[in-house]
Amino acid sequence: MKLSNVLVMVVISLCAKIVQVTSQEKIVGGVDAKPGQFPWQISLQLFFKGNWTHACGGSIIDKKHVLSAGHCVVDDTNKKHYRVIAGAHDISKESEPSRQTMDVCHISLHPNWTIYNHWDLSLVTLTKPLVYNDRVRPIRLAPVGADPEGQVCTTSGWGYRFYPEKKANAGNTSDILQFINVTIMNQKECGDILYPRHVSEICAYDPEGIRSPCFGDSGGPMACYDDKGPYLAGGVSWGRKCDKARSHIREYAWGSLLTDTTNLELLIRKAHHCFW
Repeated sequence: MKLSNVLVMVVISLCAKIVQVTSQEKIVGGVDAKPGQFPWQISLQLFFKGNWTHACGGSIIDKKHVLSAGHCVVDDTNKKHYRVIAGAHDISKESEPSRQTMDVCHISLHPNWTIYNHWDLSLVTLTKPLVYNDRVRPIRLAPVGADPEGQVCTTSGWGYRFYPEKKANAGNTSDILQFINVTIMNQKECGDILYPRHVSEICAYDPEGIRSPCFGDSGGPMACYDDKGPYLAGGVSWGRKCDKARSHIREYAWGSLLTDTTNLELLIRKAHHCFW
């Protein structure tokens, strides 16, 4: 499937239902990232029970804006309840010199977002611009005509290491940013697995069936690569139990979001009062 004038976002929720994320989490089977390896990665944090906690991932697309998942913010769009952390490597270290902590000025959901995680995108506008350096840098959007099918791409985040049967088991996380490689599936095969697959969804999987994003990785980047380097082909959206990939590799297809340039510009205009 061609990605003409589109940005793809991919995001994990459970069984296609909205999940209110309230604790930090890690990628299943991930590898520790090197500091600055994914400078576009951010932590979208929620103020919950008196503390700031990692809720979702996201991607820097310019100094003013971060892309994440719609289901990450749909239950609470109060900008005062969120902050964005850029440049983090060890999410537990507030004092990391590379870290930039940003307040949120505006949150926009994709106009076609639904409770079924269709068009699962949110645009977060910051109160002040990010300062670019080797740890904080944007990722470009998918180029016109990009076709990632069959490509090996990379997704990163601080999500669960395995699917928690109970929320009480949510302490098995990694403070260090994790990443895995995933392969973009043929879209017909994707539709067979995620029937009925929506037009705004694509699928990716780990061929070995042992690695996957999980809770807390939602909204985080799926970066594919061409001769110009990395581009944002997707963001984590939804899938089945994170640690069940071992029993059937094809269970790890993820939903994904496609949004054209016009919709992205519309979301940016909604935050016009934030422009400095």
